[in-house]
Amino acid sequence: MSFVKAKSTSKSRSRERKGCCFLCDRETSIKCTSCNQVYYCSQEHYIYHRQQNYCFPFRVVWKPGKGKCTVASRDIEAMELILFDSALVVGPRNITEPVAGLTLEPVCLECGKTAANNYFCGICKFPMCGELCQVGKMHQMECELLKSFSPSIDKAKVYQWITPLRLLLRMSANTRVHRQVQFLQDCNATTVAEDEAVLAENTDILTSLLKAEQLKQFTEEDFLWVRGVLRTNCLMFGEKRMRALFPHFSLINHSCRANAKHTVYIQNKRIAVTAQTDIKEGEEIEINYVAFIQGTYKRRQKLKEIWNFDCVCTRCKEPTFEH
Repeated sequence: MSFVKAKSTSKSRSRERKGCCFLCDRETSIKCTSCNQVYYCSQEHYIYHRQQNYCFPFRVVWKPGKGKCTVASRDIEAMELILFDSALVVGPRNITEPVAGLTLEPVCLECGKTAANNYFCGICKFPMCGELCQVGKMHQMECELLKSFSPSIDKAKVYQWITPLRLLLRMSANTRVHRQVQFLQDCNATTVAEDEAVLAENTDILTSLLKAEQLKQFTEEDFLWVRGVLRTNCLMFGEKRMRALFPHFSLINHSCRANAKHTVYIQNKRIAVTAQTDIKEGEEIEINYVAFIQGTYKRRQKLKEIWNFDCVCTRCKEPTFEH
């Protein structure tokens, strides 16, 4: 009888030692021995928690009405580093259509600058800045696939698929990237009607791309899915017409009264998030998606147009007389 009791106590203690992975919420018994604050389920997730002898003080949780969001795993002091993140993909922003009656000039697929010097890639014939950009690492991802298009193809239509294409190519080559993208939300970035219209207009482009050996595991629906993920989670990248997807940064929600801020490092395609104020353990970490200087009216407008939500923070509930 004493044996049974001891066995029961042992099981109880084993359950007490279990927790949920700070990133994916999977049950695990592995706890960070450095900070003793979070659990992790794999070495892959551990390196997202601890780098260069520093434990990033955040964990991902699910909140009703918000979905996945980031909270403090311990008390964080103002100016303290919260996380570093690397871009999964960088590519042209989806702004090749004429805006307000203005025709936009073509964008270099490597650097994002306006390609106005009539230089074209010698392989795929898409506009580039020059020879250096033609052989750039980012453009090489899709160059061989783009050369299959007819010279008469509407290149402006192809631009909107460059970044989704790059992301799918990375997902195909790296299962870790595939898992990271599956972890992100698309928040119903488009409606069924919009998706059907996009497919009808771009079937020729997507059919041509899907013939590539690297994309044999994907479908037209996968292109629509990553397009939605990018639309929901991408960040404008620098002053050029580019965008970037940072997988862990993307899990941080917006607030007009943000308690954290981010700094983008263009050269090495990384982003850092630091606390603006003291943040208590369990408190949600929030950033401002839109520059505060633009004012409440424009900020609300951009949040609705780009991220498809109405901000309900206290600042947005205040009366505004902006026009």
